[in-house]
Amino acid sequence: MDKGASEVGNREGKKKFQCEVCDYSTRWKHNLTKHRRVHTGEKPYKCTICLKGFSQSSDLQKHRFVHTGEKPHKCSICSKSFSAKSTLKEHERTHSGIKPYSCSVCSKTFSTFNHKKRHEQVHTGLKPFPCHLCSSSFGQSGDRARHINAVHKGLKPYSCGLCDKCFSQVLHIQ
Repeated sequence: MDKGASEVGNREGKKKFQCEVCDYSTRWKHNLTKHRRVHTGEKPYKCTICLKGFSQSSDLQKHRFVHTGEKPHKCSICSKSFSAKSTLKEHERTHSGIKPYSCSVCSKTFSTFNHKKRHEQVHTGLKPFPCHLCSSSFGQSGDRARHINAVHKGLKPYSCGLCDKCFSQVLHIQ
C-alpha cells in the first residue's frame, strides 16, 4: 500500500483508495496518485519550451497552445476561437445568458465559477492584494494593478474622443 493512502471498502464491496490528508477517495489507485499532487505540489510534467511544470499531463497538453497560438475550439455562434474547450463553454454562456453559479450570500448569478468566487470576496471584506508602494489593499488583483498604474505611475491610457483629455479609467470618460 502506498504511503499516505488507505484502502477501504465501499457499499458495493469494491476497494476504494482514501487520501489520508483530506476526504478525497477513489476506486482507482492512479487517481489517488494524481490527487496527491494537490497536497505535495509535485509537478512532474514540464513544458520543453518555458519549463513551466504541471501536475497532470493533460494540463501540459492544454498549455502547449500558449506557445503555438493554436485555438482549435470555435464558437458556433460568433466564430470566436479559443485554445481551451472549457473557455469556449464559458464564452458560449455570453450568448445563452446562462448563469449557473450563484453567490452563497446574496444569490447574484454568474456565468463562470471564478467570477462568482471573486464576487464573494465583496461580502467577506477580505482584501488579499496589497499595494507594495503604499498601505492600500484590494479585493482583486486587477484593482491593485489599476491603482498602481493610476496613482503611482500616473498612467492615463483612456482618452476622450471629443476633447482628447486622458483618464486613468474608462468609466471616467463621460
